[in-house]
Amino acid sequence: MTLTASRVATWGGWLLLVGLGVWSFVLALKLPLDSWDAYDYLVNARWLAGHDLTRLSQTYRADRPPGISLLVAPLLAVGYQPGQRGGAGLVHLVPWALGVSTVLLLRRELVASVGAGLALVGALLLAFNPLMVHYLPFVMADVPSMTFSFLTLFFAERALTNRKLTDAVWLALSVAAAMLSKYPVAVLGLSIPVANAVWALAGADRPESCSRRVRALVPPRLALPLLGGLAFFLLVEAWVFSRFVPGSAGWFEKLRLGLTSAWGSAGGGAGGGEMDPRSEIPLVLWALFGAPVVLFAVAGLVRVGVTRERRGLLHAAFVLGLVGLFVFVIGHKESRYAFPVVPSLVWLSMYGVAWLKRGGFLVAGAVACLAAAAPPSLAELQRMHDPLYRRPSVLAWARFALDRAGATRPIFQLPVLPQFALYPKDPVVLPLDEFWHYHHFNEGGLSWFFDRRLQALQVQQGVAVRVRHESPWYFVSLPPAWLEAAGEDAVWLGAFPDGAVLLSTSQGWFETRTAAAQPEPPVPFIAIDVKHERLSRSGAEQAVASFPSARGGAVTATRGEGGWMISSSPHESRVYVFDSEGTPRRWTGLLERAPEEVAVIWSEQVSFPVR
Repeated sequence: MTLTASRVATWGGWLLLVGLGVWSFVLALKLPLDSWDAYDYLVNARWLAGHDLTRLSQTYRADRPPGISLLVAPLLAVGYQPGQRGGAGLVHLVPWALGVSTVLLLRRELVASVGAGLALVGALLLAFNPLMVHYLPFVMADVPSMTFSFLTLFFAERALTNRKLTDAVWLALSVAAAMLSKYPVAVLGLSIPVANAVWALAGADRPESCSRRVRALVPPRLALPLLGGLAFFLLVEAWVFSRFVPGSAGWFEKLRLGLTSAWGSAGGGAGGGEMDPRSEIPLVLWALFGAPVVLFAVAGLVRVGVTRERRGLLHAAFVLGLVGLFVFVIGHKESRYAFPVVPSLVWLSMYGVAWLKRGGFLVAGAVACLAAAAPPSLAELQRMHDPLYRRPSVLAWARFALDRAGATRPIFQLPVLPQFALYPKDPVVLPLDEFWHYHHFNEGGLSWFFDRRLQALQVQQGVAVRVRHESPWYFVSLPPAWLEAAGEDAVWLGAFPDGAVLLSTSQGWFETRTAAAQPEPPVPFIAIDVKHERLSRSGAEQAVASFPSARGGAVTATRGEGGWMISSSPHESRVYVFDSEGTPRRWTGLLERAPEEVAVIWSEQVSFPVR
């Protein structure tokens, strides 16, 4: 069998797709952090999985659509462990699987419309688009919204042409899943009927008689699935809001407030240009794909107007509807908001290339699209190789604290951790998009990684030792003599017999546009394991306190007539003795009178560099 240029190109294209799939799978499987909103969706998934989250510092976020959380929840219902262990470590495979499935479905649709060659080009354009390269492993609403929007268009065409009950059921489920994934894609409920109406009135293969055209404007096989999808959407939302959203109001009022909050945070109704420029989404598509893809997509729109085929009308109506929504209605915009229309835009672009018809022109058009899309794709692949996405500094930090604290010892924020951001090198991809490469660790992140409420500490002076816990605060009262004699260690001696774990970081909030100028490397995360043991022995018996340490270590105390002999003490340990009144003071050597009790404070500080 001789190798032709066409066959080499085909095999090369498939190798690229498979290579990207394997690379993104490994990244998704081992990804140690998530993106901006992802922690809210993950914590919501923990609620939906049925776990007791009363210890968490974040309740269910009502303004987040529940779609991706519902998809992730089954993994967290079985084998979940804090610190992103067990089922929690597999959550990134859910959006990965959805994204890969969308690439394959797009190729299938393009094969039927423009042939196998351009179908492979379209699959490459979608798979290697910077949006897909970056967001594919993150547990966000965007990849599911893309998948289910494209499925909705797919089943809408099948329901209108095949007239099978199963296609109508799948259409209802897919449109409900799309709306549950991202609320703005509810525009599907308008764009699909509009596309069908245009086909019924002016389609190339529309019904011949006027009466049949009128009946085809809103056929039951389209109206019933769309209404059924809306009903299913409301049913799922009612279940979520009645069971997991706190408050005494009914589910409908909670849902109304949640949707109002989501609409307001997106600048809905504020006017397209009042928060971000009206032209941001069109400019983003131009930057992500390059000029040839967008221009051929425009040509595809024109061709749809000429051919008036049902499939093209569905894709065109959805692209124009969603882009128009963000241009004229929704004020806040990010590049990922274009995700739902990306497959349809690629379909229109390949449909426009196919309009060239002649082989040489087709090849030139396809090559132009791939060549223009390659630079941003390669740049994004390079950015995703930043150590930030491979070195689990945040994850190691959380696991260290969880392992050392166990089930009983508190974990303190010292001081109360501010919200801070992590960026890879050269993070500014699109100047208009302030959240392109942005990874935070605040309330939602703390809840996800620790699965427990992190505590804060306030020390007060009092007559006697007293501890009051009003989560997340510990209020510790200590006698002034204790504080004078033992300093900060008096807190652990008096209030926390088992010690605690302290978390600290000086990472602070900073904007994307200045991130590239930040000093390298970023300040590491710090965890301090503080442990306390009291040693009390009679005669010459030895008392031993052993502490976990990366270097190993133990404190051996021998009580004799002259006092306590301390040996094998690592430099982190401090030894205290108690006088007759029970006040601790630092041990400095042999004592004139041997006390009955010695206390050992041990601490180990571990740094977790971001890079």
